[in-house]
Amino acid sequence: MNTTYRAMVLLMVSGLLIFSGCATKYKTEKARKDAEAHRRLGDAYSRQGNITRALRAYLDALAIYEPDPETHYSLGLAYQQKENYQKAIEHFERAIELKPDMGPAKNSLGVAYIKIQDYDRAIEVLQKLIEDQGFDIYLTPHYPKYNLGLVYYRKGEYETARKYLREVSDYFASGIPKDRIYVLHLRVFGLTYLDTGDPAEALRYFDKVTAVAPRWPDIYLDIARAHRMAGFKEMAMTNYRKVVELAPDSTLADTANREMAILTP
Repeated sequence: MNTTYRAMVLLMVSGLLIFSGCATKYKTEKARKDAEAHRRLGDAYSRQGNITRALRAYLDALAIYEPDPETHYSLGLAYQQKENYQKAIEHFERAIELKPDMGPAKNSLGVAYIKIQDYDRAIEVLQKLIEDQGFDIYLTPHYPKYNLGLVYYRKGEYETARKYLREVSDYFASGIPKDRIYVLHLRVFGLTYLDTGDPAEALRYFDKVTAVAPRWPDIYLDIARAHRMAGFKEMAMTNYRKVVELAPDSTLADTANREMAILTP
């Protein structure tokens, strides 16, 4: 083979390799865009509350292009809404594997572990999130702090729970807009005092909740129990009735009725 012919062959091979690489890149990009369209459809279904269709759309997206952290994260959230927490954990973990700095996926993974009562794993995940280098720019730092407060409350470690809940309070005191975590953290704060036999301090937090969430039946059950613990029977009865009024056909109302019956002569 002469030098000119060898050079022509090498040129042709190089051209084929470049063409093959470009074709592969094109196919990958097309798959990614097609998958993104399915993911956006899933997001739309999720916003409408149609979680079953959202799941199908996300699964279709992954069938087209699997290594997308956003789709895995969205799919994990959908499974979590379906209360399929093991599946949710699988997809949150895959999202984090693909995008290690994905803070929302780490927080959601912690929540999923809380749901299955694997509190030690939840603490591990959430504390690692807080220790991450990028946590200072995490848009919702009060979320994992609240979740840690909730975990330690569930474990009966009330002082540690209050430590994290105080940090959540500090975020809101700094001026961030009050969201659902504001209400939730106040309730758990109150529950830590109710569970440790301090109904007066519990009521102080529960009253803050009713100021911003006046139609949340759960908090009135907490208030009724605090008044019962403090020996204020009529106040307890009033709040038990409020639970039944706000959620008449619910297990919460059944609980309120049972506890009212105990107070009734």
